[in-house]
Amino acid sequence: MRKKIDPVVDEAIETLNMKDGPSRRRLLEGAGLFSATAAASALIAACSSSSSSSAAPSGSAAAVAGNFPTTPKWKFTFVNHVTDNAFFTPTQYGMADCAALLGLPTPAWTGALSTQPTNSTMLSALQAAITAGSPGIATTVVSATAFVAPINSALQAGIPVVTYNANGASEPASIHVQWRGPGTDPKLSLYVLAIGISDYKDKNVRLKFAAKDAADFVALAKKQEGGLYEKVIPYSPRGSLQDADATREAILDGLDWISRTVGDTNDVAMIFLAGHGITTPDLHYRFLPYDYDANRIPRTTITDSEFEDYLTKIGGKKIFFFDTCYSGNVLKGRAPSTAPDVDRFANQLRAAENGIVVFTSSTGNELSQELEQYKNGAFTLAVVEGMRGAAARPQTPVIMISDLQGYVSRRVRDLTKGNQKPMVAMPKTVEDYPISIRLQ
Repeated sequence: MRKKIDPVVDEAIETLNMKDGPSRRRLLEGAGLFSATAAASALIAACSSSSSSSAAPSGSAAAVAGNFPTTPKWKFTFVNHVTDNAFFTPTQYGMADCAALLGLPTPAWTGALSTQPTNSTMLSALQAAITAGSPGIATTVVSATAFVAPINSALQAGIPVVTYNANGASEPASIHVQWRGPGTDPKLSLYVLAIGISDYKDKNVRLKFAAKDAADFVALAKKQEGGLYEKVIPYSPRGSLQDADATREAILDGLDWISRTVGDTNDVAMIFLAGHGITTPDLHYRFLPYDYDANRIPRTTITDSEFEDYLTKIGGKKIFFFDTCYSGNVLKGRAPSTAPDVDRFANQLRAAENGIVVFTSSTGNELSQELEQYKNGAFTLAVVEGMRGAAARPQTPVIMISDLQGYVSRRVRDLTKGNQKPMVAMPKTVEDYPISIRLQ
């Protein structure tokens, strides 16, 4: 039985001007290799965007299919344990297509043939790649001990390594290098999407300071312009989406804006969310926009999956400040509800492939408290204080993510007498970096 090729994949085969297009179509139509179609579809869809002036030379696959900067002509090395097994033919096509999209040479495909001793042949291929100074190595690991020494040798030589087996790929391992030659610091831009809802259309659901929290966050961000950031660009002309402006469609428009606008990897996107949230029986976190309808919860709320879909498309560094309270009476009398599972949502966003740093106002099912004496939520108060300078180390003008993490944790615990414990979820692949400078 033959499978239908995804139209995106078929278009990619034409776009890349593949000389062996017919054979690839036959492969992707094979009954046992439908997963290759899905994987290729996701890859090409992710890479399909308009060309830019900084893209690869006109006429190349990279210029046609993706918005990629010019890159060095790196030729990566893949070391496999059965290089002649037809099972890995889609893998070879996939890495060749990725290289074509980026304007790179086709990676080297090496390792052991099915007739050769696996470990010794692979180790020899690994060592050859290291000696040749390969710019990057991916290798299957078929022994718990035999590959440790050569992988460490590659890392010491400054070569990043990804290992994989039947359970999936590792997070990339790499080492730091320091450039001592001339150069200029990149000019950073900060993009801010802040949403805060105190007064809901449903008058049974309200908060005191969520809208003010969003406004205070944007005000603090604007003061960073001219310091760490050359420009600070908030979404709304009024700075933030508040109350009646924060409808479901308006929030999705804001998420779409920030996902499309932030493309430079040096730039920073900050998303601040304050309002009510719930977890429905399907175990999805849902944020309540201003115009949610308690009788149509699935249709009128914004799910964790929708947030993730937009946030993962952001091209630069991304930080999500997540301060939502539980509204237990939203589903009362209609269906069982649970308090929002912020831990699960935060860890979902933090996954290595997403690269999102998440600050949450509380842990698990704790309530996020609002403080009358400060006219702010405890979490927002701590975040704004910390980014203004309270989180900075002595004699240091810059606040790092780790500085803010420590300060917010201590400050919120103090403000709430230990009843609220904020959390930070940070991918292992994301290094600590500065997010603000001291203003006080």
